[in-house]
Amino acid sequence: MNSSDPVVRRNVENSRLFYSKWGDVKNSAFNDWWKLRESLFKDEDVQVLDDTSKRHYSDSLILEIPINKSTSELLKKIKLLIDEEQKSRNRPKKNKVVITTKFKPTDRTEPKLVVLKDVLSVYRDVYLKDSSMKGKKLLQSVHDYYLGRKRKDYRRIPNSINHFESTKKSELDRVTRNLRRWIQWGDKITLNVSKGEFPGRY
Repeated sequence: MNSSDPVVRRNVENSRLFYSKWGDVKNSAFNDWWKLRESLFKDEDVQVLDDTSKRHYSDSLILEIPINKSTSELLKKIKLLIDEEQKSRNRPKKNKVVITTKFKPTDRTEPKLVVLKDVLSVYRDVYLKDSSMKGKKLLQSVHDYYLGRKRKDYRRIPNSINHFESTKKSELDRVTRNLRRWIQWGDKITLNVSKGEFPGRY
């Protein structure tokens, strides 16, 4: 500092630590100095971090998000960064999803979990124990399986294979047909999973 004003000189001395990041200002050309120190004058903002070693997914971004701005303003910046990155990677439009998980259910085969649970339970716990059973014998074994469960709330027989409330032959045929379909699904899903399809089409 070239000023001879004692107050100014004292203030400069007291602010030495504050300005320490500026480095050697006196002995640097401005343009060279600015290239090195430009970041000191930038406001904190959302930015992409370059350290890819900390990524869990290759197709991802790691963002540093300062909380010195409103949420809405930060979200706008995040959206802009994502859009720019997707464009640079030739990603589909942002309303499309690129599936990366290996165990995502096969497209358009997302099962009703309750039904699938019943199908696979019957297939594993009844049918595979005696695959020679068919028709009424298999149906009775399935009913016995449900009624023999320890937890009372697990003893509900699914409507699609429950004919207890009707004595009509047509109703018995219906549930027998449904049970046969369940076994076919169990066979198909087992085959699909063995080939790495999850659960595959059935």
